Amino acid sequence: MLCTIEGRVKPLIASRSPVAGILAAAPTADFDRVWGRGYVTGDIFVRMMAGSALAAQGWTRFATFSSAFLRLALGISFLSAVADRFGLWGVYGQPNVSWGS
Repeated sequence: MLCTIEGRVKPLIASRSPVAGILAAAPTADFDRVWGRGYVTGDIFVRMMAGSALAAQGWTRFATFSSAFLRLALGISFLSAVADRFGLWGVYGQPNVSWGS
C-alpha cells in the first residue's frame, strides 16, 4: 500500500504539481475505504508525503552550498598548515607561527 501510494505521488511531485493538484489526483482513493478512517486520513497522509518531499528539495540547494563551503574551508586550513611548514607565514617564534622555515 505505501509503495503504491508513493509510486503515485512521486511523479506528481517531480512534475512540480502543487499540493492541491496532488490531492485532486486522489492517490489514496482505493485504500481510503479500509485505511483512511483513522486519525491520519488519505489526504493528511498525502500532505505529509508531499510536504516532506518538497522540503527535501529545498534542503538540497542548502546541502550543496554547505558541502562546497565546508570543502573549501577544509582545503584552506590544510593549505595554511602547509604554508606554515614552508615558512610562508614567518619564521619560528613569531606569533601564530608553529613551524617556520
